Amino acid sequence: MVRVKGRSVTNLRQFSNNLFRSEIGEKLELEVLRDSARIKLEVALQEPNRDGDALLDQMKERAVPVARIGILAVPLDSETAPLISEPRHEAGTIVAARLQTSFIFQEELEPGDVIFGINGQPAGSIDALKGLVNGLPEGSPLVVQVQRQGVLRHLVLSGD
Repeated sequence: MVRVKGRSVTNLRQFSNNLFRSEIGEKLELEVLRDSARIKLEVALQEPNRDGDALLDQMKERAVPVARIGILAVPLDSETAPLISEPRHEAGTIVAARLQTSFIFQEELEPGDVIFGINGQPAGSIDALKGLVNGLPEGSPLVVQVQRQGVLRHLVLSGD
């Protein structure tokens, strides 16, 4: 960041002060440095995204523990789907929080992840997810198909 509203910006404090003095909806003229080129942008200042708060409200009312993989989960449905940026599938489970467990995995599920499958099998509901993970022998690795920040990926959950 080089300039905000025509004012020079050399640190985060100056940038924050410029934002604080601006009104929601106001279009800010920004000048940024990308590689060695200066680029001018016009960006509308918006309220922070409160999707996380809405997900927390859903979690309080509807969260179900899935102890075997150490998460609290809410279903991906018509109420929760708008809280996720473009879910890749219509059915799944949203990781609302991680549980304190004794399990240590090489990779971890994170709040906001949407789980669609386990070991190649669809996990379109919390009951299906629980059935799949509880049906595996203790210590078996899991390949979990998730959507994380809009990207579909596979995580391998295997204990150390």
